[in-house]
Amino acid sequence: NVIDPDDNLQDRKRFRITESGVIQLNEKFAFMYDTVYQLYDNGSQNNSIEQWFSAGARPIYFFNKNLAFAIEAGVDHVKSDINHFDDMLFKITFAPEVRIDNKFMGRPVIRAYVTCATWGEDFKGRIGGKPYEDDTFGLSAGVQVESWW
Repeated sequence: NVIDPDDNLQDRKRFRITESGVIQLNEKFAFMYDTVYQLYDNGSQNNSIEQWFSAGARPIYFFNKNLAFAIEAGVDHVKSDINHFDDMLFKITFAPEVRIDNKFMGRPVIRAYVTCATWGEDFKGRIGGKPYEDDTFGLSAGVQVESWW
């Protein structure tokens, strides 16, 4: 973003509210949800507002104590007067997991994943770096390990 020398940086403001939680229904099923809303004003005299809304959920089905399958889905909407776009992104991930136990937050966990994402024309060239600069669809796959102590 180019900053106009007449803009007062003291006028910059950011408001963000989030809500997330984990619900363990029983030994076979748990899920996590998350929502975010952000309003940003860069302090410019014109076109200074950017709004972002994001929501997602990750249900996990536990086959037994050490094997599970997770699906994560999410949606983002960004309206930026600053960068002149208004568009959405959708994603879904499929992930078989090997886990220490059948609790949502049980770690360590190792998962293989495949993620598909699609986004609108206004996001073209803004998502996924150089490999996706001319695309509105992306696919990613890999292995992830999570641990804490």
